[in-house]
Amino acid sequence: MLRPYPQYASVIPNTQPDGFNRYNSFQAKLEAALGQRPDFFEALAVDGTVLYELRQDAAARQALERAHALRPDDEAVSRLLTQLNHESPR
Repeated sequence: MLRPYPQYASVIPNTQPDGFNRYNSFQAKLEAALGQRPDFFEALAVDGTVLYELRQDAAARQALERAHALRPDDEAVSRLLTQLNHESPR
């Protein structure tokens, strides 16, 4: 059975699985109401906030401006945009 592969002397069954020797996957399901476009506000707001904390001001401003365009009435996004626009470069 193993003749074509002489470097393998035998086959040893895995009697103590560690949980990482099998296929691992991440599956997600996105649902939207019929006739509505997906709303990416939360992803943009979190992305902008994280980038702001990492002092990536240009990227944070871009993400927060896109989030603001989706929900102009959101106070947290507006507050971060105001801080970014009025702060000196960090």
